[in-house]
Amino acid sequence: RAEKSLKDYSEKEGKIKAELSEIEGSIASKRDEAAKIEEEINSLNFDRMSKKQRADTLRRMDELFEGYNHSVKAIMRASDHGEIKGIYGPVSKLIDVKEKHAVAIETAVGANIQNIVVTDENAAKSAISYLKQNNAGRATFYPLTSISPLTLNIGRDTLEKYKGYIGIASELV
Repeated sequence: RAEKSLKDYSEKEGKIKAELSEIEGSIASKRDEAAKIEEEINSLNFDRMSKKQRADTLRRMDELFEGYNHSVKAIMRASDHGEIKGIYGPVSKLIDVKEKHAVAIETAVGANIQNIVVTDENAAKSAISYLKQNNAGRATFYPLTSISPLTLNIGRDTLEKYKGYIGIASELV
């Protein structure tokens, strides 16, 4: 009877050791999985931080009109400080372009991208006067009361036949 009892205990011990080994393997596997997830979290956090930093830099550049002509910066600062009324801003700030069309639109617009849209001729005259008084250079203004859209002298169906045709630029912004 003692031998049977000893044998039963030995079997139970073997089962318990097997279960323990399985649990320890599962724990090790979960630790590896947790380490991989933690590494991924750290990578995502780093990526998020670098993108946030880039966005902050771009936002500051945008606010300071980095890359714009001195005259455009001067007009926008004066407008922000209430020294000039009726300024909407440079064309580049007023159009929203899908990234896939950005190069094409920038090429089509060219240097006009920095031209300043204003409410009317009086706002343009006021801005020009400001530039002269402050020796701040020259700029081109588009008074909304003086500009009108151009109509195409070619049909859309004809345009659509051309290889690479995507659309009319004014409809892509």
